[in-house]
Amino acid sequence: MALKLCEASALNYPLGIIWLRADTEDNLIIDLNKAAHMEAARPFISASIVETKASALSFCEALSKRDGFLIVFDNVDSWETIVEFYNVLTRDRTDNKGGRFLITTRLRDMNPVGSRDLKNIKIKYLATFSTTLGAELIFLRRGRPAESEEERREAEELSRRLGGLPLALDQAGAYLALPDTTIDEYLNEYEKSGTNGGANLRDERAPGHNPQTDNEKYLEHESVRRTYKIALDWLRLESADSVTLLNLCAFLAPDNIPEFLFTDDRNKEYFGKTYFKSVRHAAVRLSLLEHDATEKTLSMHRVVQDVARDLIGEKEESMWIERVVDIIRVASDDEWHENWWEKQLLIPHWDFCTRHSIRNNIFTLSSIWIMSNFSLMEAYLENVNDSKNIARIIMNKYKHEDIHSIELWNVLGMIFRINADLEEKEACFREAEACFREALRIMNKNQYDNNSLKISIYNNLAGILRNRPDVLKNGIVLKPEVIKESAELFNSAIEIARIEHGDDSPNLAAPYNNMAGLYRILKSYDESEKYFKKSIQISIEKNKNHIFDFNLASYFKNIGFLMKEINNINESEEYYGISLWIYLNIDSINPNNAKIANNLEDWIEIRKKSKFNINYIYEYHPYRVKIEDLINLIKKRYPNIKI
Repeated sequence: MALKLCEASALNYPLGIIWLRADTEDNLIIDLNKAAHMEAARPFISASIVETKASALSFCEALSKRDGFLIVFDNVDSWETIVEFYNVLTRDRTDNKGGRFLITTRLRDMNPVGSRDLKNIKIKYLATFSTTLGAELIFLRRGRPAESEEERREAEELSRRLGGLPLALDQAGAYLALPDTTIDEYLNEYEKSGTNGGANLRDERAPGHNPQTDNEKYLEHESVRRTYKIALDWLRLESADSVTLLNLCAFLAPDNIPEFLFTDDRNKEYFGKTYFKSVRHAAVRLSLLEHDATEKTLSMHRVVQDVARDLIGEKEESMWIERVVDIIRVASDDEWHENWWEKQLLIPHWDFCTRHSIRNNIFTLSSIWIMSNFSLMEAYLENVNDSKNIARIIMNKYKHEDIHSIELWNVLGMIFRINADLEEKEACFREAEACFREALRIMNKNQYDNNSLKISIYNNLAGILRNRPDVLKNGIVLKPEVIKESAELFNSAIEIARIEHGDDSPNLAAPYNNMAGLYRILKSYDESEKYFKKSIQISIEKNKNHIFDFNLASYFKNIGFLMKEINNINESEEYYGISLWIYLNIDSINPNNAKIANNLEDWIEIRKKSKFNINYIYEYHPYRVKIEDLINLIKKRYPNIKI
């Protein structure tokens, strides 16, 4: 409805209307950078090549010097999300200068005092519309003006009964756009649709919503429940599959639901691409879903999701969650952790599936896979507590000893290993080791013939043993027997990979890198360098069409660390530089990742000592990255860094 309101007043804003998703800071940054690119041809702004928070703030600063624009902060879930951007946008604002702002939110506390740091703000509340404006919006959404004074009065009465709620007005107007419908008939349907349940929606069933006080709880109004139910009853007769689509979307993340989830012929909810268009259209025309034709995604308003889940009811809820979980599992690549940046669209849906499954005690193979891999993703993003909590829930629930349990224990070990690296606590190393040993025990007990999985477990267990705090301290090996076991496991992984695939097997990259690290600990530097270079060569060949790979970045960083340790500063700078280049190009989910920050600090320190001045860095790099390009990229990502 906010969109319709903007359309009606577009002529008042010659510079344009900029619509920004503001439910998370990440989405806000992405949309600000998109807007900057769209405005790049205009003389007042130069769009950044790298989309970061810094470039988004630069765009806001440029806009703050202009007027004649409207910015919509859509679906604000926290004042803190917008405060920094809003304050930059209004820095030079006066009563007669600057743009205007529209904030849509489902927060109940709209007091600007609660936002603490918002400056220059004068709020005009539009949480509900007046009877007259509500009627106008109904006609606007219907697509036809009032045909008589009597119809206008009926629309005002409908607006009054809907409480002026934008979402209810939008759905009512969309329904009235259907053929052979009248406002008078709709009013009768509205009265028949019942009065129970709307004030008791179970908001706690929405993942991620964790109100601190009763005042912050989100309770939907009865009017939205009724308008949704009226539309749903019509859909049941006209397009039952559209109802299915709505029920599935109710248990996914509300935004950016990929259409390919429903057109993938591998899953049970397959609609077929052509037929899906009609299924989607029926729900979209009634304002129950939104469709982004460019991104090929759907969105379902959080309020609509709450209402839909409430109408489904607790008895059928688990069935729908299992169906959604199966859809997401089919769409998720088993090797996502090697190219996870391509799977970003699915990550919020992993989150929702995980929380729905835990809350409803659903631990199927599909849900276990999603939960464990989401937990691993949380570990990669350094959300330590969430990651460990989910992992421990899974460990307590899944008691089978099958091939799936081996994969599960291996992933759980990886989760605790990443957390061990972040927290540097011996307990995390021990938990990781226990998981890897359990995976190996079940594999050996059942004699499963899966060499790729066995190589992974050997590598992971050997790596955690090598890095245990009680094994190595200040470069001194305290427990040689543990180092010996680590070396034997690495060698076993290498031998299996060689036998199965030859000396150039992609599976050799990780064990070579790990063996190189072991040799570095033992101060066998020549052997360490040899194995690091082998792991890089194999990884580059493996990723030649997609060089931006986390593992490859780590291999370059590791050999850079080796060169720093043996005081080969020039080569250390080269290797660190390539590692940084790769990290900075693939790190689109968490720009403040500690790996990048620490790597950057090391590189700057090394660079101060280096005499390296060759145009290109490192002969292996297929894109021949220039040092100047790397420096420019860093300056854009970290504008306050002096190199």
